[in-house]
Amino acid sequence: MGLTNDSFQVVWALHRERQLSLHGFTGVLKACHSLGVNHWDLKPENFLFVNQKEDAPLKTIDFGLSVFFRPD
Repeated sequence: MGLTNDSFQVVWALHRERQLSLHGFTGVLKACHSLGVNHWDLKPENFLFVNQKEDAPLKTIDFGLSVFFRPD
């Protein structure tokens, strides 16, 4: 009894989500804040990988609620 394709997709999604939460949120916060942008709607649904490769870049979307501020 091995992993089915569906099971593999679930495991892969959980792995990528964990990777997202550890690296994505902090990187986005740092980058946005350094540019004076407060996103205000950070959640997993607003992060997308460009493709399914292990080293795929992470993109942040939905800046509709964002506000600008003066970084220190």
